[in-house]
Amino acid sequence: MGSGAAGLGGAGSVAPGAAPGVSSPLAPGDVSDSEPRRVGIVTHYYEHAGACVMTLDEGPLRVGDTIHVRGHTTDFYQRVERLERDHVAVDSARRGEEVGVQVSQRVRSHDIVYRLS
Repeated sequence: MGSGAAGLGGAGSVAPGAAPGVSSPLAPGDVSDSEPRRVGIVTHYYEHAGACVMTLDEGPLRVGDTIHVRGHTTDFYQRVERLERDHVAVDSARRGEEVGVQVSQRVRSHDIVYRLS
């Protein structure tokens, strides 16, 4: 579809969709070859705990996955270190569940969460 990308192969540390010359916020090997997939939406943020609640409306999420949180004023990547459901740590959560996730930055209600790996 894009005509400007043809013939621009080569080794670089540019994230998919990032501007040329901007290094990826992820270390090599953090992202699989698959496209980012929406997994859920932030429903609440607890500033004092640095955590949020998200509803998984499109797919599963596991400890160790790299997520991209994106909204009007939010845009960052992080690895999921801990998932909680009803204040109990879990290894994974499925579509339709609400989970708590520790986040490294402030998030807002209605921010979209994408899974990269």
